[in-house]
Amino acid sequence: MLKLRFPIRLKIVALIVTALTASLLSYIFVGTSLIIEDKTSYIYDYNVTEVRAASDIIGGQIERVQSMVRALGSLVRAGNPNSATLVRDFYNEHEQRLALDGLILARAPDGQQFRIESNLSKDPKRMESALAQLGWTPAHYEKNEILTGPSIADKIPVGLRIKDSEGKPLAAVALLGISGDVFQSRGKFRLHVIDAGAKHLVGSVQFFEGLNPEKVQSFEKTLLDSGFSSGARDWSSGSDDFIVAYQRLSSVPLTVVGMISKKESFLAAERLVQRSTILGLSILFLALAFTWIFAKSLTQRLRRTWDATQKVTEGDFSVRVDVGGGNDEVTGLALSFNKMADRINELMAQTAEKARMEKELETAQAVQKRFFPVTSFSHGNISISGKALPASECAGDWWQYAEQGKYLIVAVGDVTGHGVSSALVTAAAYGAFSISIRSFTGLESISGLVKNLDWAVRAAGGGQTNMTMLISVIHIETGMMHVVNAGHRLPYVFRKGGRNDGHKSFVVLSGGEMPPLGDNVEITPEPALFQLQAGDVIFWYTDGLVECVNPAGSCMNKTELRAHMAQLAASELSDSAEKVCTDLFQNFVQFLGVNAKNPDDDTTLVVGVVPSTARLTPPQS
Repeated sequence: MLKLRFPIRLKIVALIVTALTASLLSYIFVGTSLIIEDKTSYIYDYNVTEVRAASDIIGGQIERVQSMVRALGSLVRAGNPNSATLVRDFYNEHEQRLALDGLILARAPDGQQFRIESNLSKDPKRMESALAQLGWTPAHYEKNEILTGPSIADKIPVGLRIKDSEGKPLAAVALLGISGDVFQSRGKFRLHVIDAGAKHLVGSVQFFEGLNPEKVQSFEKTLLDSGFSSGARDWSSGSDDFIVAYQRLSSVPLTVVGMISKKESFLAAERLVQRSTILGLSILFLALAFTWIFAKSLTQRLRRTWDATQKVTEGDFSVRVDVGGGNDEVTGLALSFNKMADRINELMAQTAEKARMEKELETAQAVQKRFFPVTSFSHGNISISGKALPASECAGDWWQYAEQGKYLIVAVGDVTGHGVSSALVTAAAYGAFSISIRSFTGLESISGLVKNLDWAVRAAGGGQTNMTMLISVIHIETGMMHVVNAGHRLPYVFRKGGRNDGHKSFVVLSGGEMPPLGDNVEITPEPALFQLQAGDVIFWYTDGLVECVNPAGSCMNKTELRAHMAQLAASELSDSAEKVCTDLFQNFVQFLGVNAKNPDDDTTLVVGVVPSTARLTPPQS
């Protein structure tokens, strides 16, 4: 089958053109969608904001009229000529500011018909005619504190139930002209006020332009029936689509409705999309021309580099690429190739050296394992077992035990840090422990053992590294334990028959404390004493048990740890140090999860069990 081969220059041009074309199409699709969505959101927000602002103005105006009329009513005194003058002066003072076009105060002596008491309109007859046209009776005022009616000469009639200065009821009718700022020119935005029956009261001059008023009223009734105080909805009238927003007034049964045409609103967005498309096509053609011009020099240098790589694959590492005088990625590629050729032989030598070092590290790890006990210790009166989890190939934790005559010596240590340097310190500690144990004759040898360990750590660490250590010397027959603590974690002893709360049935062995080994200070070990009993379980451990974190970043909770220790120590496994240690350590590894393969710190756990069948003969006090 014939395979077509194209020059790299043509591939670069095709790649760039394809990328630009895809980008342009994506821009047209995504950009158009984003522009339309953004514009739609803006129009909805704009419509709602305009309607809400208009409703605030109208509602505020009605509330001010209501407050003024109530204050005016308090000036009315039946049969007092001065009262009429005060009422008219008060009305004239507020008439223009509140956009009032007349005000009537009336009473209903018989409860059936109104008798006009004050007509404060400039055209009293027109105001009386308006009152008659409204047809409001005293019964209307008894049911509602505030009334509104159909507009009269683009004015909204507002009826108010008030009281005069003597507390007697009055009915007020005012013609309210909405402030001109509300309905002044708003571009293509239409705004008007409707009553509870969706009848038009006042609004923009062009509100019904090109619309069927009956259809508008029918749609606005659905808005009023929705039960919501405000909102925005889409509405279609013939081929025109509109966004309609509404806001009910809280003080009166009026609603402000705003409407804007979608077609006119999105016209600017459509023009922006068209211009962006034309601009994108222009950029595409310009990019095509420039790519063809500049691809030639680029592909020639790439070809030279490719030829050189072919020679390297054949084993010729002497080949070099002429980098020329450029300062771009292709020049950098040539420089990298030359450096690669220079480094290949070095890398091959380094690989061999690394393999040798890994082999030696494996040997060091195998040697270090010999520092730890090979088997557990078992005796009728006590058994010892331990587990360790290193943080690297060579650990900084170490533990060991030795039986000398009637004494069992248990040592648990933790060097600061981990790795090869820490492993060397553990080796020194192991050597000092092994030698010192040979001359161990009794309790009087504890001080010499500790001092030898301190000297070994100080010499191996050079004063830069120290080692915490816990040395426990247990008399196998009596169960008396002498403890020296060189800055190490305090051990726990679980004692059966203690408190009902299992994890509180522990004795924390304090005392016998001294500075860490290798701290360059004079030490005088003073062991603390603790009498073990049948059924006791001792837990020695290093920092890693409570400081290593799991994948969630959490350390093992000490309370939960002691609870699990107590559960094991109180179970049927409690007579076997190895079973208790194994179960507890497996629980710790499961808590670490995948982090157990590379924990934060070395971890060592040693468990000692005094079986319930132990026959200890405590020394006489």
